[in-house]
Parts: sequence; structure tokens; C-alpha cells
Amino acid sequence: EIYTFLILEYLVLILIVSYFVRRLEKNLKKD
Repeated sequence: EIYTFLILEYLVLILIVSYFVRRLEKNLKKD
């Protein structure tokens, strides 16, 4: 179904965004 695909895509986007946010936070804390 289309809905399940959209939900999976949404979850993947959240994971990617959270991953980059954590990397940015680590880089900022280093300085």
C-alpha cells in the first residue's frame, strides 16, 4: 500500500535527520 511506504519513508527521514543532528552536536561540543 501507499500509506505503508510513506510511513517507512518518513521514519527513514527522521533517522537520517537525527543522525546528522547528533553529528553536528558532537562537532559543536568539540569546539
